[in-house]
Amino acid sequence: MGADLTLSGHLHGGFQRLLFLGGIVSPQCVPFPRYDRGIFMKNGRYMAVSVGLGSHSRIPRIGNPTELVVLDLL
Repeated sequence: MGADLTLSGHLHGGFQRLLFLGGIVSPQCVPFPRYDRGIFMKNGRYMAVSVGLGSHSRIPRIGNPTELVVLDLL
């Protein structure tokens, strides 16, 4: 059993991203997180991970532009 749909958010993608490698560090300080941006399948369920709209006053977003994701539920 489980939820049909779960939506959650955080500052995914890290603040800085390296081309072809992805986020440098997650909000939990994990280097090169696996689920930093994109659509993934885990345990037979899809996950849509956005880099989000968040920013920080002291840490600039480098190579990681903000995004707003729109999901069409059919």
